[in-house]
Amino acid sequence: MRILAWPGKESKKHNPYCYLLYSEMAAKGCLVDDFIMSIRKAKTRLITTKYDVFHVHWPEHILYQSSFFSSLFKLHILFSIIFALKCRGTKLVWTVHNLAPHGSVNPFARRLFYRYLLRSVDAVIYLSKESVRLAEAQYEILERKPKVIIPHGHYIGVYPNKMSKEEARTFLGIRQDAFVFLFFGRLMPYKGIEDLITAFKELKSPACVLLIAGESKDNRYARKLKEFVGKHIDFIKLIDRYIPDDEVQVFMKAADIVVLPYRRILNSGTALLALSFGRPVIVPAQGSMRELRDIVGLEWVYVYTPPITGKVLADCIRWGLKQRQSDGPDLSPLNWHVIAEKTYSFFKQLMENGN
Repeated sequence: MRILAWPGKESKKHNPYCYLLYSEMAAKGCLVDDFIMSIRKAKTRLITTKYDVFHVHWPEHILYQSSFFSSLFKLHILFSIIFALKCRGTKLVWTVHNLAPHGSVNPFARRLFYRYLLRSVDAVIYLSKESVRLAEAQYEILERKPKVIIPHGHYIGVYPNKMSKEEARTFLGIRQDAFVFLFFGRLMPYKGIEDLITAFKELKSPACVLLIAGESKDNRYARKLKEFVGKHIDFIKLIDRYIPDDEVQVFMKAADIVVLPYRRILNSGTALLALSFGRPVIVPAQGSMRELRDIVGLEWVYVYTPPITGKVLADCIRWGLKQRQSDGPDLSPLNWHVIAEKTYSFFKQLMENGN
């Protein structure tokens, strides 16, 4: 089986999801090539290679950080390549991580993109039952597409994990006796970081520290977050920079709980990252989060009804101090060899049925 992946294994630096998936699929004998957004390179590859599946993740990223005309040009290239692939019998499979772009994009380009993408998709992979419900409610055309539910995999062993909690807190200059809430990941408005800061201030607990770590690409938003922190710098630590792989353990090991106060959420790789480090997570009762709780257990995933408040954080302190039976949850159902096997079987069935 030959797969053209977008993104593929080369995206490991930004998100190891695809690297982990396709490494396992390659071990099963699949040949996986990374998709390159280039007419010239695509033309050369399509002449010499016949692909069974074009597997796309986060295709909406093509709309980010582009002017209107730049977006149209990118869409023209993408649509042309998809048309050429489908003319040669390649199946287009979309793994639905998001239902819409997280950033601000041109509305016309967005409508054009989804109109063509949804018509071109041959089959869909969802990460949860709730993802199916929400996606088909928003895009009715997906109801007629073959589908399968394959959950998000874990990140155990992907990042260094040798540091102790004491070493991590010393490195960050955090008191050893503090209860530490951690927000980790790209700093973006839809993630509700301002709401979390407000809730933390409502908590009014000198025994707690809020650690916010990640990179903001928007200078205005970064300044806004600093203003929200204000005079509370002794209790709220904002680290606005890219966190390299070897430092991920520093923040995860320093935390008692990872809190993700997203204003909207469908799936979350950060939640799986926290659980992979044995850190319980707080998430809103949206998207796939209840199903994640069902998989790993009530003692590892705390689901709240938005918005995040000081009371929610206070309840989570008591929950977070609960004695757990191990260093981490049982994530074996989310092993990548299991996910790769399900993905391979779905692709094989799709090709055999000729759908």
